[in-house]
Amino acid sequence: MLAIVAKLYKVEHSAREKSAAARLSLREEQSRPLLNDLKTWLDAEVFLPKSVSGKAATYTLNQWAALNRYLEDGNLSIDNNASERAMRPVAIGRKNWMFVGS
Repeated sequence: MLAIVAKLYKVEHSAREKSAAARLSLREEQSRPLLNDLKTWLDAEVFLPKSVSGKAATYTLNQWAALNRYLEDGNLSIDNNASERAMRPVAIGRKNWMFVGS
């Protein structure tokens, strides 16, 4: 599974400097088959429902439509790392300023 995810990010790395239309066609050509392989693997694999792997597989399958959304638009990113980085100072500040004024 990690190898498939690594291949997905490798496709995104190679498509970084391309236009949205070129990125979309590259994703359709290379990323969609990888995601189909991942879905096939998740469907075929047997996990204990309460195990960490079972919970991760269930979550992934439940979020499958959202996981594939970036294949529909070349402007979308494969992940939300940019928004997570933008929120980090707020979260760190909240922890650091918890006892200010007390």
